[in-house]
Amino acid sequence: PTTWSTVHMSLLAARPHAGHNVLLHAGAGGVGLAAGEYVHWLCSQAMATVGKPYKHFYLNRMGLIGRTLSSRDGSAFAVGASKFLYCGRIRFTLNSLSADFIACSFALLREDGCLAEIGKRAVYSYERLLAASTANYVAIALDSTIDQTPVWVRRTLQVLSARAAASVLHGLPLQTFEMERGILAAFRSLQAGHNTGKVVVRIPCTSAESAHGMHLLSGGTGGLGL
Repeated sequence: PTTWSTVHMSLLAARPHAGHNVLLHAGAGGVGLAAGEYVHWLCSQAMATVGKPYKHFYLNRMGLIGRTLSSRDGSAFAVGASKFLYCGRIRFTLNSLSADFIACSFALLREDGCLAEIGKRAVYSYERLLAASTANYVAIALDSTIDQTPVWVRRTLQVLSARAAASVLHGLPLQTFEMERGILAAFRSLQAGHNTGKVVVRIPCTSAESAHGMHLLSGGTGGLGL
């Protein structure tokens, strides 16, 4: 639900229509794959950035044949996107990359385009954007949205649940790790960009036997405590 809710928020902010060009950065990640399915449903024209060759191959099999770009080299991304668009422009960009990719993404947007930012590192401030571009800029932070507008989030989850029940939305590929032995490998996989889809850390099943002694859990009513 976190992945789909993030995509839902970004698309509501941009409202791309059928035939619009859409750019999805980190297209083989969880949010990227969910956004790709949503964009296909809207009949928009998507292209995506990915890093490793097998991710290009994966997205080609998903229908983005000839529409994958580099997420490692900003110059290669700019040249590839320009060739793909010809004289066109992008209506919506879902961004999670930093540095040159942000500047290039803004340069490729239409005047009425929108860039939805879900990254946390080296992102643009609104003041910098006003000096650099006339496009719309929306920072997506689902954790803050949950705290500020819980009623809207509940309605969004109900909408997404109905779409999943109607097989409009589908599950994402998972790479799983065990909590006790694989937690470090899980974070290293994310850091290196090896994952396709979501990284999931599994908590082992508790023993049927009652534990001996007393255990103290601080913050028991919080998210982790519960």
